[in-house]
Amino acid sequence: MTIDPLLGTWLLVGSVSYRSELEIVNGKREPMGVTNWLNGKGGDPSPEIISTSGLTLTITKTGFQEERTGNPDIQWFNTRGELSDVQPFEGTVSFHGSKVYLIANNIPKWSKPSSKQGQKKYRYADGDTTISETVEIRADEMVRTMNVVTDLIYFDRVILIYQRKKEKVNDK
Repeated sequence: MTIDPLLGTWLLVGSVSYRSELEIVNGKREPMGVTNWLNGKGGDPSPEIISTSGLTLTITKTGFQEERTGNPDIQWFNTRGELSDVQPFEGTVSFHGSKVYLIANNIPKWSKPSSKQGQKKYRYADGDTTISETVEIRADEMVRTMNVVTDLIYFDRVILIYQRKKEKVNDK
């Protein structure tokens, strides 16, 4: 996996979010439910994307940064793991297995994952809330997915769709 297809500035064009809960099978918690959700598995396989804008995401070889350019109408989890209005952040791009993760800078020390694998996959993990955030290219769009688990039973997923910003061509 290489970072090259992700490089550049991306403009938010759509979003969808939904909730779920840990499945109980025969009176027992689904043992892989939390892990599967944080890895982007499960949930609505073809959610209806709602048009929105107002956020850019720039990915470079050294990391990423966001900029709010309007008032995006999206569900958002900030760097403290809280549901909030959009609060742009910056960080590093991490590769683990076949996935690309966004890892936020400047999160409280007590909410950083303790394991090496967790540090590559989770941008927030305070014991109550865990957030993994992936990006991938699908067709000509970048799909960013926030997978959130709270209290090991409540699941949130936010899917953000971006299109690459067209570079201006100088007509001289």
